[in-house]
Amino acid sequence: MSFILPVFAILTGIGLLVLGAFKRPRRRGPMLLGALLVIVPVLEGSRIAYIASGLEWDPMVREASDLEGIWRHRATEFELAPDGVWRCRHSERDEQPCDGTADNGRWSIDRSSVTFVSSSGASVTELLVFRYRGAYRLVHNFGDPDDWAYSLDFERVPR
Repeated sequence: MSFILPVFAILTGIGLLVLGAFKRPRRRGPMLLGALLVIVPVLEGSRIAYIASGLEWDPMVREASDLEGIWRHRATEFELAPDGVWRCRHSERDEQPCDGTADNGRWSIDRSSVTFVSSSGASVTELLVFRYRGAYRLVHNFGDPDDWAYSLDFERVPR
């Protein structure tokens, strides 16, 4: 998230709050808009700070068995099997790796990412491995960390 936009929103919100409070007759519209322009960036900043406080960006995954199991994000669910095979169990949103181009194949880990390859050998996707509050999470590769929306994507489903 850009730093300038939230600061501008907060300052504009404070200005609207002051304008609405001191102008006679009092105008509720600018005051409400001002309150929203202050509250929304503060809440989003708090959400990001909370997530960041429990996040390990680059955990060292020592063994593939650390990531084996069933993973879910919203309606998408896939399994990472002990034999290095992955398969989609369910997907309604065409979300990678279960986006319709492949529904099974091989998976491998490389330090802090999981690479998915289809059964025909085509590359499907790469998910980054994070550790959030002690549990592994698989996150779509967002490239530049400044572009990440702090979505933790796939969570392992307890058996």
